[in-house]
Amino acid sequence: MRDSRRRNRNIGTVKSGHGKDNKLTIPERWSDFSIYWEKLSSYVPIVKSIHSHSVTFLVEPPRSGYFHHCTVNDVQHVLKLLPIKFVSHIDLVVFRQPTAKQEILCPVWGRLGYWSEIGKYEGPGIYIEAQPASLKFKWDKSLRPDDELELERYHSAGFEIEEHVRGYNIKANSNSIRAKQLYYTIPHEIGHYVDYLESWNKFDCGDDNDRFWELYKAKPKREKEVFANRYADEFRKEMESKKLFPFVPKFNKEDVQADRLNPIWFSSS
Repeated sequence: MRDSRRRNRNIGTVKSGHGKDNKLTIPERWSDFSIYWEKLSSYVPIVKSIHSHSVTFLVEPPRSGYFHHCTVNDVQHVLKLLPIKFVSHIDLVVFRQPTAKQEILCPVWGRLGYWSEIGKYEGPGIYIEAQPASLKFKWDKSLRPDDELELERYHSAGFEIEEHVRGYNIKANSNSIRAKQLYYTIPHEIGHYVDYLESWNKFDCGDDNDRFWELYKAKPKREKEVFANRYADEFRKEMESKKLFPFVPKFNKEDVQADRLNPIWFSSS
């Protein structure tokens, strides 16, 4: 299968027209082909083995008051539990620090980059966003069925959910953020990649990469999200039934320092 992602890496970003009507936008330069989440101020590269497949972890230092709530070894452990036929496509795992504007406009726990280029490192990548030590947010009372399912996922991950007349107050601490990113976000992003691979076979576009991406980006966002959530939910339930989820934080100060990382970047310290 030819890799079409290099030519279509801006799908869903402002470079493809997404969000042009928004007055408050994340700055992008048309002369710069990097997507904003690929722009790391500095990072430490670490190579880890996943089923004999080498994955490069790029760890960006979090800013004051923020932490990486998962460790590199935590993520490595989850990836080893996922099917190798899908994980073998992932070349990068990026621990990044979002800017204040990015948090306002596009708050996420993580994301999938179908193709990423960060310095000399490139390939499909999973991104995990640094988060504050604790956080609070609100949801409106009226929820769609998909939102109700997501609220259940938050509850299962250990988030405190307080229902009131106008909606929900949701609180998270380091443990629940870690659970959300490890047991929900990472399998969810792998689910998106599984959807991509299955769509490639389904559309059967041969070597017509542009045609494939036209069809793939035309798939409704909700359809893609439902697929990824279903994949993640089924995987998580399987791991829970085998007593493999949850697991204690894989944090060892000496190991972190051996990877040239600062232990205070991680909430487990």
